[in-house]
Amino acid sequence: MGASCFFGGTFGLVAGVIFSLLFVSFDAGWKKIISGIFSIGVGGGGLWEIYERYQVTDSSTIFTSMGCLCASFLIAFIIFLFIMCKIIKDNDDKDVLRIRDILLGQKNILKHTINKEKKKLMIN
Repeated sequence: MGASCFFGGTFGLVAGVIFSLLFVSFDAGWKKIISGIFSIGVGGGGLWEIYERYQVTDSSTIFTSMGCLCASFLIAFIIFLFIMCKIIKDNDDKDVLRIRDILLGQKNILKHTINKEKKKLMIN
């Protein structure tokens, strides 16, 4: 029982963090829905593969681990989304390109930086 909760919780945490990163970086609603389905699908598929490989047939174990998967997914998503919002909110200098801007695909900041660097090169 403990191992099934551990596997479900681990898959849920990983999927929740990945989904929250995709949720922040994608700008269209349909991309967010597809990434959510994909995140839960990968976590559930991973658990299903573990159950098939080790021949787990107890339905209470399967439901418990799926519950742990969903609960840890939601917890990780909410916490990491809160952290990402705090990081994004910290905009103290508009002219500095940060790694988070590249990772999150902040297109307007990237375009601004590219245009600024092009102007520098044209002048020199």
